Amino acid sequence: VTLKQKVDIKKGIGTHKNAKEWNEIISDPETVVLDTRNKYEFQTGTFRGAINPETEKFSDLPKFIKENLNPERHKKVAMF
Repeated sequence: VTLKQKVDIKKGIGTHKNAKEWNEIISDPETVVLDTRNKYEFQTGTFRGAINPETEKFSDLPKFIKENLNPERHKKVAMF
């Protein structure tokens, strides 16, 4: 899967969580849960309150984030 742009992989170190940690994170009402899967997968089942960015391809995700998430307001984002 590609974002079709340069990605600093080092920024991802320490961001992957186990199931217990994930459940704690998404239970926080201040956390935005972003489901980055395709339409079929989203419709099959997702986490309560998860946002479907309705992107055609994964490389469209940065544009969705830039246009819909404000770093000042959306400080906690959980993506899967």
